[in-house]
Amino acid sequence: MSLEIFEDVVSITHHDYAGCVDKWGWDQPEKYMKMIQDLEHRGLLTSLKFVEIVQSYLWDFKDPHMFFKITDNQDLKELSPGFKVRRYEGRLYVTDTEEEKRITKGSYITALDGVSIPKLLEKHQRVLAESFPGGENWTPIIRQYAYCEVTDPEGNHHTLSLKAYEKKEYVPEYSLKQLDEEIWLMRLTDFDDPDAISQLIRQNEKVLSQTNYLIIDVRKNLGGSDTAFAPIVPFLFDEGTTMLHLQDDYDMQFRCIERNCELQIKSIEKALKQIEEPQARESLALYKKMWEQNRGKGFVTFSELHSDERMRISGRTKPERVAVLTDVTCGSAGEIFADVAKRSPKVTVIGRPTAGLNDYANLTMMKWEGCFELWYPTSRLTKLDHVKGRPASRVDPDVYIPWTPDHIMEDVDLKRVVTSLVSYRTKQVCKVNLERERK
Repeated sequence: MSLEIFEDVVSITHHDYAGCVDKWGWDQPEKYMKMIQDLEHRGLLTSLKFVEIVQSYLWDFKDPHMFFKITDNQDLKELSPGFKVRRYEGRLYVTDTEEEKRITKGSYITALDGVSIPKLLEKHQRVLAESFPGGENWTPIIRQYAYCEVTDPEGNHHTLSLKAYEKKEYVPEYSLKQLDEEIWLMRLTDFDDPDAISQLIRQNEKVLSQTNYLIIDVRKNLGGSDTAFAPIVPFLFDEGTTMLHLQDDYDMQFRCIERNCELQIKSIEKALKQIEEPQARESLALYKKMWEQNRGKGFVTFSELHSDERMRISGRTKPERVAVLTDVTCGSAGEIFADVAKRSPKVTVIGRPTAGLNDYANLTMMKWEGCFELWYPTSRLTKLDHVKGRPASRVDPDVYIPWTPDHIMEDVDLKRVVTSLVSYRTKQVCKVNLERERK
């Protein structure tokens, strides 16, 4: 069964995946087929090992928007080292401890199994490859090693044997919090639930329409659908009508071959049964129609998805100024949100560049025996034909704040934004008072 599943995966990467033409010949399926056969013959092929091998094969395509995993309803859960790290220079700094309680937040790792971080970066370049420092995913690398050399925040050195923990269940956050009398913070960890986000906006309509300053944190946004953030967009733009023309940046071709159409239509129908928000339902219905009409046609542009009507924004007087916080952990629909926000004169995007996942997007999922899932993109940006050397969909901030270990113990980005807004508010008050004196 494992070999059959892997053959299906290879068929999808060669024919269904939106990057199949761009990346033809990048992969080496025979190498991984032999690994599976050998382990299966020796009785050593576990479900987790199989996932590891298939994911290793997928790395050949250099697309973080494509991944293979055990289904969420499986008794066997995905494993993690129990903590998260981020590289800064030659060290891995622990940013979150999660299940692993033997290591403290703010500690740094200098080596795995005696191999220094710079050497590991070179050794695992295929997996860790990123176009800017600090954006790598070290979790699959750490899982391969037995121990690490750690220095805690007090400067004490010790060796820690690494353990495997069931990956912590993700809980989304859609929140609005008051920081002072005029500054509010909205935190959105994904755009996967249009109903929940629409409810957040409805419940806080008065607050958002009266506050002068709004900060929106999408630094850890896992993406979802652009229809989910539609209720927020009017608050990003000035009063009146704004027309956004995103065709040049988001014109894309959809891989409309039979399997993709079947999977996408099935997924959309499932979503329509769960989602109530009217605009999201309308967008999904149009999306489904496009897949139905273009079934079996190969690469197709869904022109109706980019009509001017969908780009018309009725802005608000307030908030007066908006800051959007971004980081490399902002991906997919979170990046589109940041890009839309950046086009408003009253918005400043602050932080680090986004992940750049949308070169190949509009994921679908193939499932086997209720055990394994392959998620892969079914669309590609047409501007990939012209943009070279970096992800075409990456969004750069207006104000760049380099990440340092100081970010672990203090929210450096948020502190800087609040200080900037307070300074701006003080200047505005002084300006008003001066005008009154003149009168």
